[in-house]
Amino acid sequence: MHFYAKNHLMNPKYHYFGENMYGIHSIVYTELDDFFYVFNILDTESDEWISWEEMEDECQRCGFKMA
Repeated sequence: MHFYAKNHLMNPKYHYFGENMYGIHSIVYTELDDFFYVFNILDTESDEWISWEEMEDECQRCGFKMA
């Protein structure tokens, strides 16, 4: 839900991999900064994972938190 609200910000050549923390899990998470955490991004044009630095920049640009 939070992820889709930012869909217009996301780069169409990227696939964002992350964890939706909104739902109820077997482990109770408290004091989260956000509901969606990105743990990797795949560049579909090169079929390679982007670097950590590129992922930091992209997550900051889109307003995503990193896992």
